[in-house]
Amino acid sequence: MGYSPAQFARIFKKISGMTFGDYLNKVKVCKAVVMLKNRFEKYSCTRIADECGFGSVRNFNRVFLKYTGFAPKKLPENFTLGNDMFVPSDDDFIPTASFSQSSFQQ
Repeated sequence: MGYSPAQFARIFKKISGMTFGDYLNKVKVCKAVVMLKNRFEKYSCTRIADECGFGSVRNFNRVFLKYTGFAPKKLPENFTLGNDMFVPSDDDFIPTASFSQSSFQQ
């Protein structure tokens, strides 16, 4: 692509209206919501936080509350994601996975 991190950040914000960090947090929270709703009995919040790419449970709880209005353990069963939230379609999606340059060239 040839962009510096600062150039990418400016372009991303101009196009999307949000910072890349905010976008990534939304993706992570959406994946966590899906995991909590589908597999709450199977995985602990610690494991969900780890699998969604959060560095700590404390950070996961803080970011989750910011975007959903609920703590992960208090998420209502009938909770639905807002229109501005990204819903991952692939169950194996890992928002913080690193991709090689070749995976974008098709």
